[in-house]
Amino acid sequence: MKIIINIVLFFGFFSGTYNRFVPIDLPASANKIEVEVIDTLTKSNAAKISVDHTLFYEGDTLILHFSTPNDPYLGVIDPDGHFFYIVFPDNGVLGDLKPYVDSKHFTNMRTMNIHTASFKADPYIYEVDKNQPVFTKSGDYTFIMGQNLHVDDPKMLDHLLVHYKRGSKLELMAGVCAEKL
Repeated sequence: MKIIINIVLFFGFFSGTYNRFVPIDLPASANKIEVEVIDTLTKSNAAKISVDHTLFYEGDTLILHFSTPNDPYLGVIDPDGHFFYIVFPDNGVLGDLKPYVDSKHFTNMRTMNIHTASFKADPYIYEVDKNQPVFTKSGDYTFIMGQNLHVDDPKMLDHLLVHYKRGSKLELMAGVCAEKL
């Protein structure tokens, strides 16, 4: 009796496994559900870091908003692709490289003020042991936040894109007016 049950179970398992590899025509809505789940995950990540507006000028204060708890690392990538660490653990830093905010204090921060004219951060360049100016040219700056910023899949990080224009708003507006004359 045991042998018959085992044989039935074996063939039942085999046939179930076999059917798993047979192509099945799925309704078109099956793929739509998967896409909606991915979009929902992306939208929830985007809400972890935000700003009130995305255009900033030299001398403006950029106010980053966070939904806590925050991940321990925050960085920014300038228009040329150079990376700067803003938030990282304060243990074992070399030279004068200091985080703008230590990871421990950053965990529960809801806002961070960054003055664009004077902001400096760790440029993550070999043999550079002093924080460097970040906002040095006009263009797009991407803030990234995560458990580890050196990942293969950028979807694992929270992103925020801001646009920066070097020169004060007044100077830039005066230049536009002069061009029209």
